[in-house]
Amino acid sequence: MVINRWLLISGIVLLIGMLVVCAFAVGVFIGERGWTGGGLPGLRQNEPQNAPQDGAPPGNAPADGQRPPILPPGEPQLVGLIRYTTEKTLELATQGGPRQVLITDRTDYWTKEGEMLQLQDLITGDLVAVFGQYVGGDGTQLQADMVVRIPRPPKDDQ
Repeated sequence: MVINRWLLISGIVLLIGMLVVCAFAVGVFIGERGWTGGGLPGLRQNEPQNAPQDGAPPGNAPADGQRPPILPPGEPQLVGLIRYTTEKTLELATQGGPRQVLITDRTDYWTKEGEMLQLQDLITGDLVAVFGQYVGGDGTQLQADMVVRIPRPPKDDQ
């Protein structure tokens, strides 16, 4: 009788532990992607299925360099004003506070109209949208695949 009671208690503790781990995993997922952050990768309808072939240009750059880019599906991971740039990072002022964006040699830079840019073309105060993946444990650093400069809305002269 005593053995059955201990087995029952250990089974309940195990189930509660599994529920806590599951709740933590869901919280991390929602924290990274938000409640409507595009769902699970691979289930998006517009996501390209073919991997880049050998000889393809780095990142998302088109082969001829003249066509507008195909923006990644879904919303950008970050939108904000550039605070400063270095060779390896951009720091953005976002609604959630300052965020660091890691730049690699595969990062592409575009205007919203489809003109190719260089990192040097981005200046402090530019409004940009960043597509990429979060890296690091704290979720504040984004490794950029594509940075798109967005024109600021015209100011009303009233």
